[in-house]
Amino acid sequence: MAPFVITLVTFIFAAGADEALAPNPIAISSPAFLALVGSTVAGVPIAVVIFVAIALLAWFFLERTYLGRQVYAVGGNAEAARLAGIRTNRRIILAYVVSGACAAVVGLIEASRLTSGTADSVSGYELIAIASAVIGGVSLLGGQGRIIGVVSGAALLVALSDGLVTINVNAYYQRMVVGFVLFLAVVLDAVRTRHRGRSAARIGLESANGRPTGAAPAVRE
Repeated sequence: MAPFVITLVTFIFAAGADEALAPNPIAISSPAFLALVGSTVAGVPIAVVIFVAIALLAWFFLERTYLGRQVYAVGGNAEAARLAGIRTNRRIILAYVVSGACAAVVGLIEASRLTSGTADSVSGYELIAIASAVIGGVSLLGGQGRIIGVVSGAALLVALSDGLVTINVNAYYQRMVVGFVLFLAVVLDAVRTRHRGRSAARIGLESANGRPTGAAPAVRE
């Protein structure tokens, strides 16, 4: 089963279970916790500092470490990575653990901002996260994408959302715009995937014909 689908199913189940156990928002009264979202570092909001720090750490891990390259390999082709000696299960678990930890950090910041905890307070954020990643060049099939692209995609969606709020666009239409942007991102991802597939097939055909990749066809006299 596709991990992408299982992740969404688990999210929906967990959100429903949370609402069943705590149907009413849980009020937060800790002054220190409530001050989290209003804290600053050299005048910069703490949420922005955390975001930049996590983005830099993720970039360094994926681009400059051996384990990071293995994560890319597993995302691109898990079976090929396994045959190459990579412990695919451990890399997959690592990715899920890091993703869950980042989601927990966002949950803490949002709970501090809203002064309460509830499962439906950030409804729709999952679509924004997916759209940010896909717009930034991350493939839904795995193995493609860069952190700088994800950051750019997130910044674009935030700017779009703030712009819609500034011109007083109805909240329902704002969600429609995000959905439309996500649709375009998925279509773009499909086009990129098809293009890569055709390029790989062409390179494989040229190699099978004994011609160097990118070389012009031989001319017969």
